[in-house]
Amino acid sequence: MNPNLWVQSGRKGFGKSWSRWVEEIELNFATAHRIMDSGRYEEAEIALKKLLKTQAIISFGPLSEAATLNSLGVANWRMRRYEEALAYFERAHERSRSYGVTNIIYTADIAENIGLMLFALGKYVEAYERFQEAKEMKLQSFGPDNPQIADTARNLGDTCCKLGDIEQAIIHYREGLRISEANLGRDHVTTIGMMEDVAHAYQRMGQHKNALHLYENVANIKFRIKESVADTNYRMGVSLHSLGMSKQALTLFHQALTNLQIEGCGTINLLAHCLKNIGILHSEKHEYREAINFFMQALRIEFREFGLNHPNTVNTLSNMAAVYGRLGTLSGTESRKTCVGFNQAVLSILKRLGMQESMESADVRHNIATVLLMEGYQDVMEIRKHLRRSYRIYLGSVGEGDLKTRKVRDLLRALRNPVRKRGGIRKRRGNHLYQR
Repeated sequence: MNPNLWVQSGRKGFGKSWSRWVEEIELNFATAHRIMDSGRYEEAEIALKKLLKTQAIISFGPLSEAATLNSLGVANWRMRRYEEALAYFERAHERSRSYGVTNIIYTADIAENIGLMLFALGKYVEAYERFQEAKEMKLQSFGPDNPQIADTARNLGDTCCKLGDIEQAIIHYREGLRISEANLGRDHVTTIGMMEDVAHAYQRMGQHKNALHLYENVANIKFRIKESVADTNYRMGVSLHSLGMSKQALTLFHQALTNLQIEGCGTINLLAHCLKNIGILHSEKHEYREAINFFMQALRIEFREFGLNHPNTVNTLSNMAAVYGRLGTLSGTESRKTCVGFNQAVLSILKRLGMQESMESADVRHNIATVLLMEGYQDVMEIRKHLRRSYRIYLGSVGEGDLKTRKVRDLLRALRNPVRKRGGIRKRRGNHLYQR
């Protein structure tokens, strides 16, 4: 139905019977939702605004207006207009609360929508407060074991992760997992997703054994219900790599890559990450040419999908540059020059992205300084400049005791009084300078 056929009677419409008004408003509300379900969000927004005016004219009641305002918020949300959506949800929340405690369930849903918009806008503390408000109202209405509590617990866990409180996130995720498993079963897609949330959180905390145990359970369930295990294999590979089990990690990364290429499942980003991690593992085994091959495949995908000025692309470039530097110790000057070129390109991209003080920038500057030392570069001030910047960033980010910080500190100390010889800086006993 065309929303332009709606009643625009204004105050003279009061001659209609109340039942006629109710019928017409319900019909118009349903029409707007059909338009929104078809993906025509701007048309739906226009239709809902007309309905809101009609409701205000006849004083149809705060609950009806709250429903329309909430729908306007959803339409703007789907158009990624988060500020506008938030404003509509807040108005809906105010109107819904004015209706009284009988509408506590609907008020809880609107409070959760407000939390989701605040989360999308990066206002995580405020989002957490709204999710807590929604959870308390749902607990009051449904009790502690309702599936709706699980959804809110998951949102609380996501927000805690953004706030850096991973331990609290795990508590919320586990609550959601318990409720979902009890109500929906272990093989349900929602339960699997919540199990993965807990595993991701353990992985972020560095508790890779706990994460690996959960990922193995997820992989077994997915295999049983014939779901793709590509993303789970990738995550298991990350944990195994962190636990020093590189051979098993490489096998899982290759399995994930095969799943992605044959099944056509997953995301382009996941495919690039698999290729990149395989490259890193080959690099650790000193198989530099194989590593470069996989980095190049990842780089082609990231250039095509994300462009040059993207953190994923920058990370891959940085990895490639480091490998060229290591290859240069075996293959000579040409690879070292390529390494410096790559690193200079990465530095310029980081500058454009405003990431001059990031760990990636520190790594790149350290790479440049190392390769310049290999080349016997005579401008010690240039090398010191890169090392000092790296040291300052490492010190502020990971502290004095970290291996990266210590390496750069030792290089700086050695450069204070270097021993020179023809053709470059000679490696001295007790320092970390490289011999050409």
